[in-house]
Amino acid sequence: MEKTQRNTLRNHVTDCRKALEQGLRATMEGHFGVYPSGTVDALAKLPHLTPTERDQQVQLAQTLAHLRAQGAEPADAVTTLVRAVAFTHLNRLCAYKMAERRGILRETVSRGPRSSGLHLYLGEDAATATSYDAGDIWEAYRRFLTWTGQVLAREVPLLFAPADPANWLFPREQQFAEVIDLLNSPELEEVWDEDETLGWVYQYFTPKEQRDEARKASPAPRNSYELSFRNQFYTPRYVVEFLTANTLGRLWYEMRRGQTALATQCPYIIRQRHEVWLAPGQTEPVPFTPTKPGPAAQDFAAIYTRPNPDLTGWHDIARYAITFDGYGYASAHIPGDAEPIAKTHAVAHEQGDLWQVTGEWRGTFEDLRLTLFFHQRRLRHQGRDPDGAELATLHSLYRAICTAWDREIAHIPARTPRDPRELTVLDPACGSGHFLLYAFDLLLTIYGEAWDDPDVGPALRCDHADRAAYDVAVPGLILRHNLHGIDIDPRAVQLAGLALWLRAQRHFAEREISPAQRPPLPPAQIACAVAMPPETALRQHFLDALQPTILAQVVEPLWAALRLAPEMGSLLQPETLLRQTIAQAKAYWLQHRIVQVRLFEDADAAPQQLALNYSGVTDASFFETEAQPRAIEALHQLAALADAHDITPRLFSDDAERSLAFVDALLRRYDVVLMNPPFGEPSIPTRLTIDALYPRTKNDLYAAFVERGLSLLKPQGRLGAITSRTGFFLATFRRWREEILLSEAHMVAMADLGAGVLDSALVETAAYILEKQS
Repeated sequence: MEKTQRNTLRNHVTDCRKALEQGLRATMEGHFGVYPSGTVDALAKLPHLTPTERDQQVQLAQTLAHLRAQGAEPADAVTTLVRAVAFTHLNRLCAYKMAERRGILRETVSRGPRSSGLHLYLGEDAATATSYDAGDIWEAYRRFLTWTGQVLAREVPLLFAPADPANWLFPREQQFAEVIDLLNSPELEEVWDEDETLGWVYQYFTPKEQRDEARKASPAPRNSYELSFRNQFYTPRYVVEFLTANTLGRLWYEMRRGQTALATQCPYIIRQRHEVWLAPGQTEPVPFTPTKPGPAAQDFAAIYTRPNPDLTGWHDIARYAITFDGYGYASAHIPGDAEPIAKTHAVAHEQGDLWQVTGEWRGTFEDLRLTLFFHQRRLRHQGRDPDGAELATLHSLYRAICTAWDREIAHIPARTPRDPRELTVLDPACGSGHFLLYAFDLLLTIYGEAWDDPDVGPALRCDHADRAAYDVAVPGLILRHNLHGIDIDPRAVQLAGLALWLRAQRHFAEREISPAQRPPLPPAQIACAVAMPPETALRQHFLDALQPTILAQVVEPLWAALRLAPEMGSLLQPETLLRQTIAQAKAYWLQHRIVQVRLFEDADAAPQQLALNYSGVTDASFFETEAQPRAIEALHQLAALADAHDITPRLFSDDAERSLAFVDALLRRYDVVLMNPPFGEPSIPTRLTIDALYPRTKNDLYAAFVERGLSLLKPQGRLGAITSRTGFFLATFRRWREEILLSEAHMVAMADLGAGVLDSALVETAAYILEKQS
C-alpha cells in the first residue's frame, strides 16, 4: 500500500474511532442511562425502554460489573466497554466492505441503508420490513447488520461473537452514518482490495498522539492496554516474506530436497549456489587434512572437498589443490572444443586478470579451485615452490576459496518429509496476523505439492476422494491444523481471525469455487491472552461441576497462574504449573483409582477403572484430550444458566474458555515461530514475574520473546523475528547472545535493516532466523 493511501486510511480510521466512541457514549447515556462516571440509572428512571431494551440495559450494567471485578475503576470500565464496542463495529464494517469486494457477501455497507443486501433481506424478515416501511430505516439497517454478523459468526466467531454487546449496542444514527460515509470514501476505494488493510486499520485505531502521551507519562507501559498500543507497528511485507520464507518455506524446501515451487515463489528464500543433500545420518565433510588420504586425483567430483582455513604452508595448500582432477572437471563442465589444459588455463588467466585489476578474487568456488589447481600444476611442472609476492598471491587465492566455500557451498542435513497437516506455525504476538497470512500463501503451495509426493501423498489421498475435493478442503485444513496466533489485544485477535478467513475465501475465488460450493471453514486458531474470570461464586460452581472431581485439582491453579495473562501474553508460562498439577493428579489417581464391581453378574470379572484414565498420557496430551474438553463442557453448561436478566454466567464462561484456549496454545510445540514482538520495558505490574522467568533476557521484552519463542519450538524448528538491533552489540545483552542465540540455537541468517522499517517506530531493526538445537 502506498504511503499516501496509508495516510488517508490513518485519517479516516481516526475519524471513525472518534465518531463511534462519541455515538456510543451518546447511546449509553442518553438511551440506557449509563454515564461516563460508571453510574447506571435504575430501570424505573428509564420508562422509554422497550422490554428488550430493559434487558439490554441490565446486560450493560452486568458487563460493567464484570469489568470492575477484573480490577477496573467504574469510569475506566465504561471507557473500556466503549472502546471495545467501537473497534468491534469498525472491524465488522471493514469485514463487510472487504467481503463485498471479494464477492463473498452481497452489498452490505457500500451504500449504507440503500445497499441491495438490505433490500433483499427485507423480503426474508417481516419484522425488519415492518420497521423499514414505518420509516425507521436505520433500525432496519441495524437489524440487517446484526443478522449478517450472525451468519458470519459460524466461521469468524472471534469477530462476530454471539454474546458481544456490539450485536445490539450501536452508536447514534448521525455518527453511524458518518462512519459509513468515511469507509465509502472514494479515496479508500482501492484499499479494500488489499489483505494488508486490516493491519493498518489495527495500527491506526490508536492515534500516535495517544502513544506519545503514554510514553511521556511513563517510560514503561502501565497496563495491558498501553503495552498493546505502544507496540502497534505493522510489519512490512518484505520483512514478512524474508522471515517466513526462511523458516516455514525453508523447512519444506529441505524436506523436498530443493524440488519445490517455493524456490521461485519466495524471492527472499536463501539458497547456496551448490547444495549437497545429505542422507539420513550423514554429516557434512570435515575440513581437508593433509596428513590423511584424500580422494583419488582422477575424481573431478572431489572439487567440493572442504578447504581448511587453518592451512598456511604452501605444501599443504598444494596437496589440497590436487584433491580433484581439474582437467577432468574442465573437460566435463566448461563448454567448447579446447583441450582440458587450455580450458583450465583460460579460467586461471581470467581470474588472474581480475585479481590484477581489483585486488580481489571474485570468481565462483569452482573457478577459484580450478585456478589454484592450474597454478599447482604449473609450479610442479616448473619444479619450484612459490615465494615472495607470488606466494602471497596464492595464499590470498586459498583464503578466497575458503570464503567462497562458506558463501556458496551448503551441506544440508536430511529432513524427513512430513504430512503438511503436521506443520505448525505460531505467532506469539500476532497482531492482525500478517505473518500468518503469508504463511497461508506458502502452505497452499505446500499442500499442493504434498498431494503427489511419494512420501506424504498417500495419507492425503486416503483422506480425500480426489484432487478436486482435496483442493476445496485445503483452506480448512490450514486453518484447522497449521496456523496459530496469540495476542493480548482483543482487537488484534478479531482482525487476525478475519484476515485468515478472507484469505481462505480468496483461495476459493481463485479456484472458481462458488460460494454455494464452499465448505464451512473452521475458526482460526487465534488465542487471546486473558485471565480466568474473577467471580468467586461462579468459579466454585464451575469447579464443583467438573467430572470427575479430580479435574478441579488440575484446573483451579490456573486462576493464579493466569492472573498476568493480559499483560504478559505468550511470555507467561502457565503450562509449567499445569504440567506439575497434572503430574500430581495423575499420581493421586494411580494411588486411589476408582473401581467398579458388578454386583449381580460376572462377579469374577476384573474391576474396571472409571471415568478417567491418566495412564500412558503425557501431561500436555492429557490437558488436550481430557482436561480441556471436560472443562469447556462444564463452562457451556454454566453459560446455559445465563438469560436475558443475568448474563454473568455467560461472561464468566466466555472468559474462562478463552483462557483455556490460551493455555492450550502454550502447551503445544511448533515447527515455526514468527514474530514482531513488543520491545522496551515490560509493563509495571509484570516486572517481578519477568525477572523471575527470564533472568537472562529481562532487560528488554523482545529478548525475552526470542527466548520464549525458542522454548515453544520443536528441535530443529525455526524462529524468525524482527526486533531492535541493539541486542547484537550492547553489553547488557551479552547473556542473550551467548546463552540463547549461540547456545540454544544457531543463527541461520540476519538482515541488519536499520531505521525507518516499522512505520513511525523510532527503532533500528534487524530481521533474523534462528534454528533450535536438537
